[in-house]
Amino acid sequence: MTLTKEDFIACAWEYKAENSRPSFMSVTHSLRQAAREKEVQGNSPQSTILQLLANVCSMRMIPSCMNEPYKALAIDYQNQCRSSNLDDITTEQLVFFADIVNEIPSIWLQSRVADILWILLVRKILTMLT
Repeated sequence: MTLTKEDFIACAWEYKAENSRPSFMSVTHSLRQAAREKEVQGNSPQSTILQLLANVCSMRMIPSCMNEPYKALAIDYQNQCRSSNLDDITTEQLVFFADIVNEIPSIWLQSRVADILWILLVRKILTMLT
């Protein structure tokens, strides 16, 4: 499925903090709730976009780790599964993030997407140079 800026804008998602202290977890919750609503409405492209953005927000940031600052929030070693991390982001998704970063209404989500773009694009450039 192709992710488009038009579908993102049509989502009309807005972040409203659940309490007086906004956080990436509350942004994640808001995005997942909106994704479920879009899925119930039969709008799979918008649901997919919102779920992808929720996955991006759910990553755990480790500022002291310069090479891998974002890690999976949860790891289940018994079932060999985990939540999202940077390795899950495809080139197509990076292009999509670059298209929408200036359209994102939440500074929380916009900063996370911009940060991931910076990290992964620099990594790709450095890989090409070596």
